[in-house]
Amino acid sequence: MSSIERLAALYAFNPKWAKSKMLFLAGPRQVGKTYLARAQLKKYECSKLYYNFDIPEIGDRFRQDPFFFQSAARQLQVERPWIVFDEIHKRTKWKNELKGIYDHSIESFNLIVTGSARLDLLRASGESLAGRYFLFRIFPIGLQEYINQPHEKLQFSTLKQLVELLEAEVHAKSELQDLLELGGFPDPLSHGDKAYRNKWALDYRRLVLREDLRDLSRIMEIDRVEKLWGLLPERVGSPLSVRSLQEDLSASHEAVSTWLLNLEKLYSIYSLSPYSKKIARSVKKEKKIYLMDWALHRDESKRFENFVISSLLRSAAVWTDSGQGSFNVMYLRNARSEEADFLITRDEQPWILGDVKLSSTTIDKHVYDMSEQLGGVPIIQVVQKTGIFQTPNPRTLIISADRLLKAFP
Repeated sequence: MSSIERLAALYAFNPKWAKSKMLFLAGPRQVGKTYLARAQLKKYECSKLYYNFDIPEIGDRFRQDPFFFQSAARQLQVERPWIVFDEIHKRTKWKNELKGIYDHSIESFNLIVTGSARLDLLRASGESLAGRYFLFRIFPIGLQEYINQPHEKLQFSTLKQLVELLEAEVHAKSELQDLLELGGFPDPLSHGDKAYRNKWALDYRRLVLREDLRDLSRIMEIDRVEKLWGLLPERVGSPLSVRSLQEDLSASHEAVSTWLLNLEKLYSIYSLSPYSKKIARSVKKEKKIYLMDWALHRDESKRFENFVISSLLRSAAVWTDSGQGSFNVMYLRNARSEEADFLITRDEQPWILGDVKLSSTTIDKHVYDMSEQLGGVPIIQVVQKTGIFQTPNPRTLIISADRLLKAFP
């Protein structure tokens, strides 16, 4: 089974949900959204009902008649046919257009909408589509999918259950190394070739900055955004200073903030917010940024941390988007600049506190202190070195990533 087929096996769309909601697939360019959408069409014999709004003809037909697809749907003689609108968000009034389609006739078909810009930002915008769609966030492939064991269900609730789940598991060292070196995007991962991966990464950067960024915004200073892109890897894992970037780029604070926001809208980067409740003298404002393509890092430590955080973030998204609760990934940092690399919250409550290390099996004292302040939340230290599985006490697990991440979709 190919990498992209493994990804498709994880995201199984519920037809019952589509009876009352549009299904939105949001994620980076080339992560597999179109493949997943077309796989759903094929499954229900609706392959002809795929419409890509990057094709001018499709946009023209839609402009003349927003319901142009209905005649083709009726010819299939399929009960509640599935339809895909790909990249429709590039249209100026796409939200109002989708609202009209939904309100007029959503009961007669199932609609999937895909996009490489941040469709999930709709949640905070108070726009007219509120209550009319469910969002599925698609991330690069993780270890569980890559070893062909996709499982969207949350398989544990407590640290004890997680330990029991993983006790019988063996490591997946070679698969982890593939992901670290090649990244989680299906194309370079499927080829399994470092030179191909390098060429792909260069072309991908041009596509995102020279095409997608200009489609999304009116930014004209693409050269300086490219320089920003080059500065970000070294800043991963630390609270981001916009002022420092401003000085390096000779740009205003507003300009740098806008460039970062647009890169985040395009899923090129993502941010982690600091958690501050119940933590004395905690940092409350500075976010951390990470790359969606962790393989861009030359530094082994940053690449591994970026990979682990990305893996946890995608698991939180899968669990949340499949209706199993509200999960989020944050980080902790106190006034002494001591950190815990991640805190997974479940239904807005601290659930798992953790650190990411290349080989250390020693838990830092401040991590224990933070756990106590959070009410004794379990601690997991994720280690790149293989063969590590230690439980020094009932609420602490030190474990290799190639074993732990088999439990995280």
